[in-house]
Amino acid sequence: SAILYEKRATELLPENKVALYDMGMIFNARKRYREAIEFFRKVAVLDSIYQETQFNLGDAYLSNGQKDSSEYHEIIAIRQDPKHAGAINDLAGIYFFKKQYDQAIIMYKKAIELSPSFVNPYTNAAACYFSVGKYDSAIFYLNQSITVDKNYGASYQMLATTYKTINKSDSARKYEAIAQTNNPAFKL
Repeated sequence: SAILYEKRATELLPENKVALYDMGMIFNARKRYREAIEFFRKVAVLDSIYQETQFNLGDAYLSNGQKDSSEYHEIIAIRQDPKHAGAINDLAGIYFFKKQYDQAIIMYKKAIELSPSFVNPYTNAAACYFSVGKYDSAIFYLNQSITVDKNYGASYQMLATTYKTINKSDSARKYEAIAQTNNPAFKL
Protein backbone atom coordinates (compact mmCIF):
# COMPACT_ATOMS: atom_id res chain seq x y z
CA SER A 1 0.00 0.00 0.00
CA ALA A 2 1.01 3.63 -0.45
CA ILE A 3 1.37 4.20 3.27
CA LEU A 4 3.83 1.31 3.68
CA TYR A 5 5.88 2.46 0.69
CA GLU A 6 6.05 6.06 1.91
CA LYS A 7 6.77 5.00 5.49
CA ARG A 8 9.66 2.87 4.29
CA ALA A 9 10.96 5.78 2.21
CA THR A 10 10.97 8.04 5.29
CA GLU A 11 12.86 5.40 7.27
CA LEU A 12 15.50 5.01 4.58
CA LEU A 13 15.75 8.74 3.86
CA PRO A 14 14.62 10.59 7.00
CA GLU A 15 15.35 13.98 5.42
CA ASN A 16 13.42 13.31 2.22
CA LYS A 17 10.88 16.12 2.35
CA VAL A 18 8.88 14.66 -0.56
CA ALA A 19 8.28 11.38 1.28
CA LEU A 20 7.61 13.17 4.57
CA TYR A 21 5.13 15.53 2.89
CA ASP A 22 3.40 12.63 1.15
CA MET A 23 3.06 10.82 4.48
CA GLY A 24 1.50 13.94 5.99
CA MET A 25 -0.98 14.10 3.11
CA ILE A 26 -1.85 10.40 3.44
CA PHE A 27 -2.47 10.68 7.19
CA ASN A 28 -4.43 13.91 6.73
CA ALA A 29 -6.67 12.26 4.14
CA ARG A 30 -7.25 9.36 6.54
CA LYS A 31 -8.15 11.81 9.33
CA ARG A 32 -5.17 10.71 11.38
CA TYR A 33 -4.26 14.30 12.21
CA ARG A 34 -1.66 13.72 14.91
CA GLU A 35 0.46 11.67 12.54
CA ALA A 36 -0.11 14.18 9.73
CA ILE A 37 1.08 16.98 12.01
CA GLU A 38 4.19 14.99 12.91
CA PHE A 39 5.17 14.56 9.25
CA PHE A 40 4.28 18.12 8.19
CA ARG A 41 6.34 19.47 11.10
CA LYS A 42 9.36 17.46 9.93
CA VAL A 43 8.96 18.95 6.44
CA ALA A 44 8.65 22.46 7.89
CA VAL A 45 11.94 22.01 9.76
CA LEU A 46 13.67 20.90 6.56
CA ASP A 47 12.05 23.49 4.28
CA SER A 48 9.35 25.77 5.70
CA ILE A 49 8.18 26.87 2.26
CA TYR A 50 7.97 23.43 0.63
CA GLN A 51 4.76 23.18 -1.37
CA GLU A 52 1.84 23.88 0.94
CA THR A 53 3.38 22.57 4.14
CA GLN A 54 2.29 25.50 6.33
CA PHE A 55 -1.26 25.45 4.95
CA ASN A 56 -1.59 21.68 5.41
CA LEU A 57 -0.02 21.88 8.86
CA GLY A 58 -2.55 24.55 9.82
CA ASP A 59 -5.36 22.48 8.35
CA ALA A 60 -4.27 19.37 10.27
CA TYR A 61 -4.02 21.35 13.52
CA LEU A 62 -7.50 22.79 12.95
CA SER A 63 -8.95 19.34 12.25
CA ASN A 64 -7.26 18.14 15.45
CA GLY A 65 -8.93 20.94 17.43
CA GLN A 66 -5.75 22.97 17.98
CA LYS A 67 -6.98 26.38 16.83
CA ASP A 68 -4.04 28.47 18.08
CA SER A 69 -1.47 26.29 16.33
CA SER A 70 -3.64 26.27 13.22
CA GLU A 71 -3.91 30.07 13.24
CA TYR A 72 -0.12 30.39 13.51
CA HIS A 73 0.54 28.15 10.50
CA GLU A 74 -2.27 29.61 8.36
CA ILE A 75 -0.80 33.09 8.94
CA ILE A 76 2.60 31.80 7.81
CA ALA A 77 0.98 30.21 4.74
CA ILE A 78 -0.69 33.52 3.87
CA ARG A 79 2.58 35.40 4.31
CA GLN A 80 4.21 32.93 1.93
CA ASP A 81 1.33 33.25 -0.56
CA PRO A 82 -0.99 36.21 0.08
CA LYS A 83 -3.36 34.88 -2.60
CA HIS A 84 -3.87 31.44 -1.05
CA ALA A 85 -7.68 31.37 -0.80
CA GLY A 86 -7.67 28.06 1.12
CA ALA A 87 -5.40 29.40 3.86
CA ILE A 88 -7.41 32.63 4.03
CA ASN A 89 -10.65 30.63 4.30
CA ASP A 90 -9.16 28.46 7.07
CA LEU A 91 -7.91 31.50 8.98
CA ALA A 92 -11.36 33.04 8.67
CA GLY A 93 -12.76 29.80 10.11
CA ILE A 94 -10.56 30.19 13.14
CA TYR A 95 -11.87 33.73 13.63
CA PHE A 96 -15.40 32.34 13.27
CA PHE A 97 -14.77 29.74 16.01
CA LYS A 98 -13.39 32.55 18.20
CA LYS A 99 -16.62 34.50 17.50
CA GLN A 100 -14.61 37.27 15.84
CA TYR A 101 -17.25 37.51 13.13
CA ASP A 102 -16.25 40.87 11.65
CA GLN A 103 -12.68 39.67 11.10
CA ALA A 104 -13.93 36.35 9.72
CA ILE A 105 -16.22 38.09 7.24
CA ILE A 106 -13.35 40.27 5.99
CA MET A 107 -11.25 37.17 5.40
CA TYR A 108 -14.05 35.21 3.74
CA LYS A 109 -14.67 38.11 1.37
CA LYS A 110 -10.97 38.17 0.53
CA ALA A 111 -11.02 34.43 -0.19
CA ILE A 112 -14.03 34.94 -2.47
CA GLU A 113 -12.28 37.78 -4.29
CA LEU A 114 -9.19 35.63 -4.84
CA SER A 115 -11.05 32.47 -5.84
CA PRO A 116 -14.65 33.18 -6.91
CA SER A 117 -15.26 29.52 -7.82
CA PHE A 118 -14.36 28.28 -4.30
CA VAL A 119 -17.79 27.68 -2.71
CA ASN A 120 -16.79 27.32 0.96
CA PRO A 121 -16.10 31.00 1.72
CA TYR A 122 -19.60 31.92 0.50
CA THR A 123 -21.36 29.54 2.89
CA ASN A 124 -18.92 30.38 5.66
CA ALA A 125 -19.54 34.12 5.25
CA ALA A 126 -23.27 33.34 5.33
CA ALA A 127 -22.79 31.47 8.62
CA CYS A 128 -21.07 34.53 10.08
CA TYR A 129 -23.87 36.83 8.98
CA PHE A 130 -26.44 34.37 10.35
CA SER A 131 -24.58 34.27 13.68
CA VAL A 132 -24.89 38.05 14.07
CA GLY A 133 -28.51 38.20 12.88
CA LYS A 134 -27.82 39.72 9.45
CA TYR A 135 -30.11 37.33 7.64
CA ASP A 136 -30.39 39.29 4.38
CA SER A 137 -26.60 39.16 4.01
CA ALA A 138 -26.61 35.45 4.86
CA ILE A 139 -29.22 34.83 2.15
CA PHE A 140 -27.20 36.87 -0.34
CA TYR A 141 -24.05 34.79 0.20
CA LEU A 142 -25.99 31.53 0.16
CA ASN A 143 -27.54 32.44 -3.17
CA GLN A 144 -24.07 33.30 -4.44
CA SER A 145 -22.84 29.90 -3.29
CA ILE A 146 -25.59 28.21 -5.31
CA THR A 147 -24.48 30.20 -8.35
CA VAL A 148 -20.96 28.82 -7.81
CA ASP A 149 -22.03 25.23 -7.13
CA LYS A 150 -25.70 24.32 -7.48
CA ASN A 151 -24.99 20.84 -6.04
CA TYR A 152 -23.51 22.06 -2.75
CA GLY A 153 -26.18 20.76 -0.36
CA ALA A 154 -25.09 22.82 2.64
CA SER A 155 -26.21 25.99 0.84
CA TYR A 156 -29.79 24.74 0.58
CA GLN A 157 -29.81 23.50 4.16
CA MET A 158 -28.57 26.86 5.39
CA LEU A 159 -31.11 28.73 3.23
CA ALA A 160 -33.93 26.61 4.64
CA THR A 161 -32.75 27.28 8.19
CA THR A 162 -32.31 31.01 7.56
CA TYR A 163 -35.77 31.37 6.01
CA LYS A 164 -37.30 29.42 8.89
CA THR A 165 -35.54 31.73 11.36
CA ILE A 166 -37.05 34.82 9.73
CA ASN A 167 -40.49 33.16 9.51
CA LYS A 168 -40.62 32.80 5.72
CA SER A 169 -42.19 29.35 5.76
CA ASP A 170 -42.79 28.98 2.01
CA SER A 171 -39.15 29.70 1.19
CA ALA A 172 -37.99 27.51 4.07
CA ARG A 173 -40.03 24.57 2.74
CA LYS A 174 -38.80 25.17 -0.81
CA TYR A 175 -35.14 25.00 0.24
CA GLU A 176 -35.77 22.14 2.66
CA ALA A 177 -37.15 20.09 -0.26
CA ILE A 178 -34.10 20.89 -2.40
CA ALA A 179 -31.76 20.11 0.51
CA GLN A 180 -33.44 16.74 0.98
CA THR A 181 -32.61 15.73 -2.59
CA ASN A 182 -28.92 16.03 -1.55
CA ASN A 183 -29.41 14.75 1.98
CA PRO A 184 -32.65 12.79 2.58
CA ALA A 185 -32.09 12.94 6.37
CA PHE A 186 -32.20 16.76 6.45
CA LYS A 187 -35.19 18.15 8.35
CA LEU A 188 -35.89 21.63 9.63
